[in-house]
Amino acid sequence: METTTVATTCKTPVPWSDIDPAGAQYRVKDVQLLLRISRGKIYEMISSGELPPLIKIGERCSAMPKSWLDAYIRFRAEVVTRPPQ
Repeated sequence: METTTVATTCKTPVPWSDIDPAGAQYRVKDVQLLLRISRGKIYEMISSGELPPLIKIGERCSAMPKSWLDAYIRFRAEVVTRPPQ
């Protein structure tokens, strides 16, 4: 997997960079429920490049592709379960 930097202050690999955003979409409220974090924390993590960005799906509506959020969760699971070196 290629590592890409999202923001100048963030060196987090973006596991969703090569994944098609088509398909199911999660609204911010759905992301809150899935990750069990606040709305503000979601936007903070998006700004830092830790979470995938939102995509505008309407004039006043944004969503996060399910495939991108799934990639983020898989990546975090790998980091947590990786043995120390």
